[in-house]
Amino acid sequence: MANLNNGYEKRDVDYSIIHSESKEVFKRFIESMNLRNGMKLLDIGGGYGSVFVNISDLYSDLNLQYDLLDSSEKQLQKAKSALGDFMKNKKTYSTINYILSDAMHINQLEDTYDIVVSKMFIHEIPEMSQADVIKQIFSIIKPGGCVLFWTADLQDYNRDFYDKTIRKKDELAGFDSLVANRHFLLNSHLETLLKEAGFTDIEKLFDFNYDLHTSLRLESEFHGNHDSLKTWHNHILDESKQLNPDAKKQMLVEVSDSNIHIRFKRAIFKAIKV
Repeated sequence: MANLNNGYEKRDVDYSIIHSESKEVFKRFIESMNLRNGMKLLDIGGGYGSVFVNISDLYSDLNLQYDLLDSSEKQLQKAKSALGDFMKNKKTYSTINYILSDAMHINQLEDTYDIVVSKMFIHEIPEMSQADVIKQIFSIIKPGGCVLFWTADLQDYNRDFYDKTIRKKDELAGFDSLVANRHFLLNSHLETLLKEAGFTDIEKLFDFNYDLHTSLRLESEFHGNHDSLKTWHNHILDESKQLNPDAKKQMLVEVSDSNIHIRFKRAIFKAIKV
């Protein structure tokens, strides 16, 4: 197999800004964790530590062990820098550990956890490995603990359009490994994998709007290349012709000269290990 450009090392974007993640969504997400002092939390593929930042903002006196795991050394260094700056100005009783590891080997971690968080990450795992990773997550959670997934809210009407939209963007941005490895799951597939791994009380807690604006990717991922943005627009418009009218209306596909706005959704899923 040819070597692929590692998109995880090439990307240098704060996606919490690109995705316009609201404090209200973070608040509901964190409240669903039922955090207590002394808990251990593992954040898989945790980006720049936005989960920890929002936990600290909401519960400033909480004492946690927060472990951030990422397979990209560049991303982990960015997390260390971002959280280091944050902690200089924020009083916290929690400890942070940074773990350089592939998620497909998390069963080799020495610790076990009360909570495991996967925020916009499970789709980064190749399809053939997703079931195994979820089983490994189950193995490192303490009895009575839980896993929470912040993920694309994908159903039959929007999954293919979402997949083709994001995949074309990654291709144009030169994120070869993302094109090859990403696999976006239907909600029903995620629930099946959780059940097969041994989790119980599997629940979609809530969903919320995710407004994709293509213009936000011009500088951050296309490095100002207007031809790439135009090619992406043409691809989206071609694919949108395959949508039935109800699906197109639900996703609010709106087109202007410099931007296409699509209203997708994201969802929070929670599952318990008895």
